[in-house]
Amino acid sequence: QSGAQRSAAPTPVSCPDLLAVVHVNAGETLEQLAGRVAPGAPVDQTVERIRDLNKLDSVSVNAGRTLIAPVS
Repeated sequence: QSGAQRSAAPTPVSCPDLLAVVHVNAGETLEQLAGRVAPGAPVDQTVERIRDLNKLDSVSVNAGRTLIAPVS
């Protein structure tokens, strides 16, 4: 057996559990919204969570719309 120890894998970052009502800004994409409300969380996971929470069929959103989103 080797004396080398394995280093622990980094803890994966996930989408925050805390939810809030957020407003879509003019010209903002769902990806930009996800990055704004949950910085540091994986954008793709946050976008999917927003879509699931709001029953969105696509990633297009209109300015001024309110959405439920995970926030950090």
